[in-house]
Amino acid sequence: CQSGTWGQATEGTRAWVNFDGTNCPGGWCYVRSEHNVSGVWRMDVGKYLIFFASPMRDSGFATLTGYTPEWADFAGGNPSARLVIVSKQTASSIEIYSGSMQGWTGATGQTIDFPLISIAVFR
Repeated sequence: CQSGTWGQATEGTRAWVNFDGTNCPGGWCYVRSEHNVSGVWRMDVGKYLIFFASPMRDSGFATLTGYTPEWADFAGGNPSARLVIVSKQTASSIEIYSGSMQGWTGATGQTIDFPLISIAVFR
């Protein structure tokens, strides 16, 4: 590692959440399980804002995203064309989009609500 920090301990998992993007009554999504997340707000179809219970020290953390595809994605579809991406992250929240990509070059896409979305934050 060129930074000279190879092998040094990191802070580890600072926050994570598993939520249902299709079940958001009044805008607040149903959270199945979480650590250091105070809530998930559905801003629009496939667009969510995840709030930290205790803020990070800055926005320089790593965010991993994932979703569980439904069986229909595999039956004649292309599950690899569906994704969850980070749009913006601050010390107090993460904005993510979930959706489908139509093609790989010059692609247009659409946002979609997924029933099982998982986010993990590492520092």
